[in-house]
Amino acid sequence: MTDWTQLSHAYGSAEDIPVLLDQIASEPSPERWNDLWSALCHQGSVCSASFAALPWLADIAGRDDREQAVSALNLAGAILAGSDQPHGAGDVRAQHAAEVETLLAVVNEHLRTSSDRNEYAYLLESMLSFEGVVGWGEDLAWGLVNEEYEVSCPG
Repeated sequence: MTDWTQLSHAYGSAEDIPVLLDQIASEPSPERWNDLWSALCHQGSVCSASFAALPWLADIAGRDDREQAVSALNLAGAILAGSDQPHGAGDVRAQHAAEVETLLAVVNEHLRTSSDRNEYAYLLESMLSFEGVVGWGEDLAWGLVNEEYEVSCPG
């Protein structure tokens, strides 16, 4: 059992996270997902609570509700993309290997059935994160969705 009071998120103690997770599980809404995203992966920064939420995100991702699954996959992908940041949580990929394996299998299923190009781009970004290719960060999906990349001229 996770002791959320010992963990932190972007705004301080993570003791409020279990209530938010319960609310999303029972009555999901874009606002609640935004609150969770903001706390666990604020502007791409991760904290100890971010990784503690991976088992819950993997569970939600494996459910039949596609919209919730995609939200969970995208947040989990963003969290794992930040796993190389200083966070004091240790080797996240080793500690959460089972969840990462589950998330990777689920994201691949959703990629095969995605008909929305933006959803596909964000799922692809998450898949790369689950596979350990974290260098793309948010740039891959942003560029694909907006059809624009900023690059430096080598000349």
